Amino acid sequence: MSKKTIVELELKKRGYSPAEFAKMFGIGRSTVFDQIYSGKLNAYKVGARTIIPADSVDEWERNNRKQCRC
Repeated sequence: MSKKTIVELELKKRGYSPAEFAKMFGIGRSTVFDQIYSGKLNAYKVGARTIIPADSVDEWERNNRKQCRC
């Protein structure tokens, strides 16, 4: 596999682990699982792994964005 192909694959990531999602948004993993169990964040299992699809990440961000009065 060429370097270009590896970089392209990383740029087009299709799913995230709960830990990656938590790090992206500065929240805890338990909050991520609360969002999954409450139905506010879509996820699926592959074996023992929980995967959050990239389109679900975008949808969650749109639905949870709040106006900052900083």
